[in-house]
Amino acid sequence: MDELATVDKIGTVKAAMIVDELAELANVIDRMSAAGVVMQDVPASTVTTDAGSQPLAGLSVCVTGKMVGPLADLSRGGVNGLIEANGGRAVSGVGKDTSLLVANVDARGSSKAKNALKYGLHVVSEDEFAAMLGMGASTSWVSNEGCRTVPE
Repeated sequence: MDELATVDKIGTVKAAMIVDELAELANVIDRMSAAGVVMQDVPASTVTTDAGSQPLAGLSVCVTGKMVGPLADLSRGGVNGLIEANGGRAVSGVGKDTSLLVANVDARGSSKAKNALKYGLHVVSEDEFAAMLGMGASTSWVSNEGCRTVPE
């Protein structure tokens, strides 16, 4: 953690948060490794930062309810990290500037889901969200334009 804290713009508080999130993801990392995923260091010079190649580029995403399915092993902080790693901005509430609400079935009647309907936002399930990020089955989600319903 001390070495991580020395990275520019990380510091001790963020370093501790990163270490905690990785500890929470240990089960997921172990399952990925057991499934044959090979993890390796990638030289910084080969990392692409083109926001257009990120599925959530320019979107503000709010999450509500307990995650199930492909996201079940992630804490709320883990899901927010996933949003940001894919170019999006994780937000805690639904407003007119929110692009997308990720909600489980039990949260479809929540105040966040009602606000999403009020603002005409697109609401997706955890499975649809995972598919948007290439983590699961295909999805019919294309954009949030013109959406006026909250799926049941």
